[in-house]
Amino acid sequence: MRKKIIGFAIVLFIIFIGIGMFVYLVKPFEIKSPISNNKNVVKSEKTSTENKKLQNNVVKENKDQVLEALWENSYAEYNARNFDKCISIENQIIAEAPDFYKAYTYKGIAQCFQGDYSDGFANLDKALQINPNYDMGRYNKALGLELDAQYDKAIAEYQSALELNKYVWSYYGIASIYGRRGDINNVVKYLSVAINMDSAVKKVAQDERDFDNVRKYSAFQKLVN
Repeated sequence: MRKKIIGFAIVLFIIFIGIGMFVYLVKPFEIKSPISNNKNVVKSEKTSTENKKLQNNVVKENKDQVLEALWENSYAEYNARNFDKCISIENQIIAEAPDFYKAYTYKGIAQCFQGDYSDGFANLDKALQINPNYDMGRYNKALGLELDAQYDKAIAEYQSALELNKYVWSYYGIASIYGRRGDINNVVKYLSVAINMDSAVKKVAQDERDFDNVRKYSAFQKLVN
């Protein structure tokens, strides 16, 4: 009887030891499991954020492409001298993207061609406020000043545009202003540069009324013929 009691006690002791070891071994895994789940949650949230950023970038790129294509249409209307259509499209672009400086530039110069210099210069200046180094912004500001007969300011603005881009029509613009003034030396100086850059300028100059005051000079005739 005593041996049975001792044997039973030994069995109970072994069971308790076994339970203790099981608890000891399992407990760390029970502690680690929530941490692992938290890591998965953080990883999932990070992936979700990255996906949202990627989607936003795709949306922005698509929007930029649409606006650029729309602006190309407005530029085509401007070159066709359809100024009302040009202005209408630029207004659409500005409504969607208030910092789209090219839209302000071509809206402004279109308004200047229509004789609306107040609004035209306001939009030309707005474009340069957004991007002071936009070369065509400076060029079109100079063109607007020329249209408004502010010739000294126009020459200065053309020169400013040339600092950014040796654009053939900036040289031509300066030459045409000097042509109005009958200044043959400066006409030859700037028009010769334009012609050397693009021989097609010769034909434009032949028909340009701005050069009527210098057309009699042999130097001008030699240059354009």
